Amino acid sequence: MMLAMRCASGRMGKILLIALLIACTMVAGASKQAGASGNAQVPSIVYPPTNLVAMPGQSQATLTWMPTTTSKIDHYVVYRRYTTETGFSATVPTKVSANAYRGYTVNLPVGETYEFKVSAVRITNGKAEESSKSKPTYAVPY
Repeated sequence: MMLAMRCASGRMGKILLIALLIACTMVAGASKQAGASGNAQVPSIVYPPTNLVAMPGQSQATLTWMPTTTSKIDHYVVYRRYTTETGFSATVPTKVSANAYRGYTVNLPVGETYEFKVSAVRITNGKAEESSKSKPTYAVPY
């Protein structure tokens, strides 16, 4: 035990410490280079918008939501369905500007109950990455 302590505190310990510092510096430098050149793999999670609200009106529903916290969103897609249907379809227009997330209105027949969802889309390297859909909200236009 005494011999091990002498090695650690003596010349051998200093050599090990220097080797460890060099290794750590090389690893840190490599990860900085990968990040700077764009080669680092970053998870591409696109979060959905939140707090979707549909306010019914005369043959319409005005939708509002809080924008996603994901940066560089290209657009949003609004989905709707009659509550008797099983699947959602995108409404027209299918692309809603990232800056126009309030007051989106769709023309709807009177008296039907509708369910809406919204997703966020980010374009990365020419590929669309779409979030999951928001929690649903309902509206019955009058």
